[in-house]
Amino acid sequence: MQGGFKTSCRLGLSKILKDSSTRFKQFRQICHGVHVGDLIAAPVTPFRTDGEINFDVFDSCLSFLEKWHFNGLFVNGTLSEGMNQSQKERKQSAEKWIEVARGRMPVIVHVGTGNLKDSRYLAEHAQEIGATAFAALPPTYHKPASVEILVDYMTQLATAAPKLPFYFYEYNVTTGVYLNIPEFLRLADKCIPNLAGVKHTSPELPALVNCARACNGKFNILTGTLEQYLPSLSLGIEGVITAPYLGKIFYNIRQAFRSGDMEKAQKYQTQALLIDNITKKYGGCISLAKQIFAIASSIDVGNARLPLNNKSLPPDRLENLKEELRDLL
Repeated sequence: MQGGFKTSCRLGLSKILKDSSTRFKQFRQICHGVHVGDLIAAPVTPFRTDGEINFDVFDSCLSFLEKWHFNGLFVNGTLSEGMNQSQKERKQSAEKWIEVARGRMPVIVHVGTGNLKDSRYLAEHAQEIGATAFAALPPTYHKPASVEILVDYMTQLATAAPKLPFYFYEYNVTTGVYLNIPEFLRLADKCIPNLAGVKHTSPELPALVNCARACNGKFNILTGTLEQYLPSLSLGIEGVITAPYLGKIFYNIRQAFRSGDMEKAQKYQTQALLIDNITKKYGGCISLAKQIFAIASSIDVGNARLPLNNKSLPPDRLENLKEELRDLL
């Protein structure tokens, strides 16, 4: 009886702490100007057979994301092939996502390019069309040579849209030096008034935790690796940006975690890892992500563009993929 009472107390205290952590995260996001969501989809950009953007299915895609429990969008990033679109197309894509999402969920627009001028131009546009927030990768060819130079670059970029919360999009191939994100945040905190947080894509959990603790936990950290979702939740890091076909699974992980059912949460986290293993087995490319999204949603979103692999799986491999995913999605 006594052991049961102690267990109940521990579970109750755990729930209080988790609820308090959630409220604090939401309050912190509001303090930065907006709640961007905590289960955020990185949608694919639908293409027609001729390679042009298929704006006709954006609304259907959003309806699917809503059904699978997403409450935010991160558009024109990696899975959206933002870097594979012209400036005009990126503007059109951002406009269309914001149009269909208005009143339904917030939209973060990625504006990173290979140069400051184009990124500032896209940031200004994101602010003009009513984006909820904007984010940017550093340049990937001429890379910042130091954290100080990176801070200077991002400061000049962030001032292009001062009314919007700004998220630094960390990706481990984008810097010429080892990037100490907590150090970046400490320096950027003094220079970028609208800095709201980081999209953190490193699978290293200690790096994620150190990032979340920087500046006394001031910034909103959005994890971008599916392997770390449950561990991140256990450490009070609730925001995640993930593939558009993982929303239902991540929602189940979060609900099980919040209710104190760790066995069920672990089961769903393992399910996400199994899907990741399957995607790697079949090539792990963006075209494959689009095919998996099509399997889950029944929406044809086409293939990726060159220089990415722009070929669909052959029919027999596609059927094998469907069979392996049948009980997971």
